[in-house]
Amino acid sequence: MIVVHGKDGRIEQTLSMYQKGHGKHLQDTGATFIIVLDIPPDAYTAWRVVDGQLEPRPPCEATVTVAGRVISLADVPAGSTVNASIDGVLVTVTETSIEMDEPGPVIISIFPPWPIMEAVHVLEIE
Repeated sequence: MIVVHGKDGRIEQTLSMYQKGHGKHLQDTGATFIIVLDIPPDAYTAWRVVDGQLEPRPPCEATVTVAGRVISLADVPAGSTVNASIDGVLVTVTETSIEMDEPGPVIISIFPPWPIMEAVHVLEIE
């Protein structure tokens, strides 16, 4: 099986079936790829290629805590985009804490720079 990837290790294409000599064709076109025994089902979202090997992407280590109606964020990777979904309305978060006016469900989504994994926190504010 072939995994085609970019210079940053991002998986661009996976091939489980291909014609004989396809690896040579990829090589001739300048594509970067590796050959693996198995392709993980979540290859595009949770894996990357590092030094010629498939490797899981590092997790986002940001923490989200709730105290009353205050949501606090810590250790958000630099360059991340953070969104809060409140009653179906998406709001970009630019501060390290959010104070809610009313109780209810809130979804905090953190989109760090590549290769760190995205994180989603589903909260219930009382």
